[in-house]
Amino acid sequence: MKAKIVMQAVYISTVQALFYTGVAAWWPFFNLYLKDMGFSGTQIGVIAGVYQAMLFLVVPFWGFIADRKGNLQVLKVTLLISILFVFGIRFMFSFYFILFYMVIMAFFHHPIGVIIDTVAIRHVNYYQRHSFGFFRLWASFGWMTGTILMGRYLTHFPGNHIFPAAAIIYSITILFTLWLKPVPTPLQSHITIREVRFIFGEKKVLLFFVLLLLCGIGIAPIYVFINLYFRALGAGKQLIGLAFAIHALTEIPFFFIGKRIVRRYGSNKILLLAIGVALLRMFLYSFVTNPVVALLIGLGQGLSFSLFWVAAVDYLHELIPPQWGTTTQSLLWACHLGAGVTLGNVLIGRLSDLISMQKVMMFGGIYLVFIWIAFLGYFYYRPRSMTS
Repeated sequence: MKAKIVMQAVYISTVQALFYTGVAAWWPFFNLYLKDMGFSGTQIGVIAGVYQAMLFLVVPFWGFIADRKGNLQVLKVTLLISILFVFGIRFMFSFYFILFYMVIMAFFHHPIGVIIDTVAIRHVNYYQRHSFGFFRLWASFGWMTGTILMGRYLTHFPGNHIFPAAAIIYSITILFTLWLKPVPTPLQSHITIREVRFIFGEKKVLLFFVLLLLCGIGIAPIYVFINLYFRALGAGKQLIGLAFAIHALTEIPFFFIGKRIVRRYGSNKILLLAIGVALLRMFLYSFVTNPVVALLIGLGQGLSFSLFWVAAVDYLHELIPPQWGTTTQSLLWACHLGAGVTLGNVLIGRLSDLISMQKVMMFGGIYLVFIWIAFLGYFYYRPRSMTS
């Protein structure tokens, strides 16, 4: 029995690593691909923003389906369809065709990451082995691997090769999902619309999601749009790939030890630390003109992203009953990465047509100062959780 548990952990880790290797093969270079195609910053911001916005709509939807029908079934279906869609992006050329295509693709692609996260969380909760951070670090390892390999590859081959490369890696990923086994859930395994209303009827939960959304707006420049920042500094695709790889490399140790750090200091303090590091990075980026120096600033990614994610997951699971696992993860992705980063991407795209990316970073840093203060006020007036 113990050997089977260990092998399931290996399979989950492998799926995490492979899937994010596939994502890293195309997503970090997608904005650059669009820029090389002749799209303006505003158009790129709209495409990236609308694609990201679908998180807010489709991830909760698939969360409901996965909690009812099973995570593994939904994972296999969405991954299979995403293989076809990511391969087909290279055949879209006009702004409106790409925009519509990315909306449809987002419907199937977005839930994959959150479902893999939920499979990992349920494994941890049921078997009381490893931690969410342990599994999530393999996503960072995959992201690092994908960005390094694709950045190097693109120095010799056209940018549209990112899409078939990603499709091949996704195809390998789906093979490993065949060995994943469902984890028994001793409690109710799905959430109803009535229960969603109950969750959002809790002021503490609702306000936390609002803060996650607002934080996503400000932190968007150091997510995927960091590639345009490095391009503005004169960096090539190989250096941009290295930048994303450094980000992922610094995430790994903090995903590994993040749970212990959160338990020792508390999720609220760690969230404040993570946001503080993010705003400091943005201020530093605003003054840098050398891309190599900017690479060094990226060493703070583990603090600003990994610890933020682990602490946010931990804090949400204090507020929301554990049997609603997929829905909890879905709402986190939807509010922060969906609605928040979406609005941030649209604003960045528009601003990048008007001002330099360094100034975009400066405005983002100033905005995050106010978000940090808002989180501080939220935690200071901390009421009891729903499950207490």
